[in-house]
Amino acid sequence: MRIYSILLTAFLTCISTLAHAQIPSSPTNLMSAVGGKITLTWVDNSTDELCFPLEVKLPNTTEWKLISCVSRNATSFVDGRYLPGEYCYRVKAINNAGDSSYSNEACATLVPPKPQSPSLLTSKGTGANIITWQPVDEAISIHIYRRLGQTGSWGYRDKESAQFGIWFDRTVADGVEYCYRAKFINLGGESNDSAVMCQK
Repeated sequence: MRIYSILLTAFLTCISTLAHAQIPSSPTNLMSAVGGKITLTWVDNSTDELCFPLEVKLPNTTEWKLISCVSRNATSFVDGRYLPGEYCYRVKAINNAGDSSYSNEACATLVPPKPQSPSLLTSKGTGANIITWQPVDEAISIHIYRRLGQTGSWGYRDKESAQFGIWFDRTVADGVEYCYRAKFINLGGESNDSAVMCQK
């Protein structure tokens, strides 16, 4: 009888606990900051959460994905993503009684670092000066500038894919020296100008 009494007491205690359990309060004031990585912070408004499910919406998508159930009483999380784009987040609290509603959404945009300057080489082709460079993964395009000789004014000539690695200047005259410089471009901005290379 004593065993049955103990089991009954434990059962009634469990039922009472579940009956009085409440869904946790929602976290609020979700904020994001970018400093190489995305740091998220929020206000913990509950005292009985088990964890904070944190979800992300990846760039150019509409689907939310769970990335972590952050430990109870936590108020921050660092997402170590590195690919460029806008990432949006939301967080909620959960316990045995259920899930809170979601916090506000917070978005952050990762921008890649500016590319390094290109290294140009020039050579003479048939009716054209040939400009070449080493393609780099972090650059999207290259802007090419030209001037006449050592004292002319720089003028913008063309924009080319950074991955092509070659450009032909067909608007040249025999016996005239042309000088070139260029810069790589990506979502993070422009590189510094390359060294000046000249071809006659």
